[in-house]
Amino acid sequence: MTSIILTALAGLAPIPVIYLFYYRYFRLERSFLVHLEYFTYGVLLACLVFFMNPSLDALLRARGLSLPPSLRAAVIEKLLAFAVILALVYRERRSFTVINAFISSMLLGLGFAALENILYAVTIHTSVLLVRFMSSVPLHILTCGFMGYFIASMRMHRRYLNKILCLLTALAVPALFHGAYDMALYRGGAAPYAVPVILVVLIMAMEFLMSRSLVMPGLEGLREKGLGIEDWRTVMMEPQFERWILRSMGTKNREIVPFFALHLSVVRWLIVAAAALLAVFSSLFQGRILPLPAGLSAAEATMLFILLPAIYGFNVLAVGIINPGYFENSIIRIPIIIDTVFTLEVDASREDDVIDTVTYHVTGANAYFKTHRPLTPGTGVNCILYCSRFSSPVFRGTVALDSHGGDDRFKGTLLQFTRRPFGFWVFLARYRLYRLVRGIIFNLHLPGSRVIRELFVRPVSVMQHSESYPAGRVIFRQGDRGSKFYLVQDGRVDIVKSLAGGKRVVMTTCGRGEIFGEMALMGDQPRLATAVCKTDCVLAVAEADNLEALIGNNPLFVQKLIRRLANQFQESEAVMFRSIRQLA
Repeated sequence: MTSIILTALAGLAPIPVIYLFYYRYFRLERSFLVHLEYFTYGVLLACLVFFMNPSLDALLRARGLSLPPSLRAAVIEKLLAFAVILALVYRERRSFTVINAFISSMLLGLGFAALENILYAVTIHTSVLLVRFMSSVPLHILTCGFMGYFIASMRMHRRYLNKILCLLTALAVPALFHGAYDMALYRGGAAPYAVPVILVVLIMAMEFLMSRSLVMPGLEGLREKGLGIEDWRTVMMEPQFERWILRSMGTKNREIVPFFALHLSVVRWLIVAAAALLAVFSSLFQGRILPLPAGLSAAEATMLFILLPAIYGFNVLAVGIINPGYFENSIIRIPIIIDTVFTLEVDASREDDVIDTVTYHVTGANAYFKTHRPLTPGTGVNCILYCSRFSSPVFRGTVALDSHGGDDRFKGTLLQFTRRPFGFWVFLARYRLYRLVRGIIFNLHLPGSRVIRELFVRPVSVMQHSESYPAGRVIFRQGDRGSKFYLVQDGRVDIVKSLAGGKRVVMTTCGRGEIFGEMALMGDQPRLATAVCKTDCVLAVAEADNLEALIGNNPLFVQKLIRRLANQFQESEAVMFRSIRQLA
């Protein structure tokens, strides 16, 4: 009886240790009573598994599922854990977030591991039991956390296909990890050495998912805007594309955050040092000074006294090592600019409003477009996409989110696609293949990679922000020194030349999609003319460095710029001859 009690206490010893390891996360928006509540759910889950395991095992055998015993046990445990976590995730009604579901599932896994270790101490007497006590606690807490993350993500999604993929991932991946762990632990020989590898992969995967969940929005905020998590991810890609464009132009990202961030307190450093010393001491004196438990194999002894202490020390180092800010301020993605034509669905008595715009990325459900003026959420839109030499058929979407407020850094419109003909899916498949091939060529610097850059660096992509001007507003005057150039997004701008004697001549009028003001930047010269808004205008503005990037990376833009110079020279020459004739 005394040996059983001591074994049970040994099984419970890792529980408070692992709890303290992850207390950094557990204390986020969660009280100790909530910790105890979900720990209790884990204990009840362990009871459920203990009593239902024989019945479910017989059911699987009756259905002809001839799985290995270790994998079959893992599948049964994860099936029941999946059902319990799914019920608990859908029980949360208010202020639901992925991070809260993550934390709750980890605490549930901790409670499950506690009771399971006690049951093993009472019913099983093998040499590998101590190794299992030490290694199964992080295994359960990590696999349950993984399950909670994807089940919570499933609830945040709107598309049924995404929901199904999240559910399959939440069930299959933890079951495979658990099955691999059991097979490695009980096979004997050198197989137990695979257990630390499994735990290290799980620890780092969980840190990655935990850091991502810290920057994900809450369900309540998404539902108020009628969005799903896939819509939020599409919007979050916009600054990632912008960062790539800035980097391609030689502009450094001032907001960059490193992927890893090692911030350890003195206590955590002491724990890491103690774990490392224990592993080193055990490797030097194993079997000579330290007595080995009876029946313990050499591989199991190495696991218990060397590898598992090292894993615990690594776990302390890994908690919080991935920077959540990396996902907001450092990820970059290569854009492929897709030209787009919107036709707004308006009242039948009015003509349709047409908007020319672009997007950097298209999914099967949505896209974020760089629109120059606000659109009302709920507005129906007929849309055509143009990518290189192929295009989509007309399909319909609805404005889900508009970002044109004063605090919105990346102004644009999120469109949710509603009616998509078969031709749209053909276009999407061609677009993804096109993106993949161009990305491989560009990243590997294969022949033709420089030409591909013009797919990314175009006038519309290098403009930094938009400004609205009323009709008659002077944008800059002849003779001014300027450091900016402009792209007309909406309206018309007159370029006016002041001649000797005070006469003013309209040299040209710039319409939508045309650039002006770039001539003074090329030679650091004063403005050669005055720019005046002929109508109400929306202009995109950029600095001189962005013009240099356009000239250096987009040959097509250089050709247009040369033609523009030639046309302006001819127009200036014609104006000069008219003035001479008038003077004569």
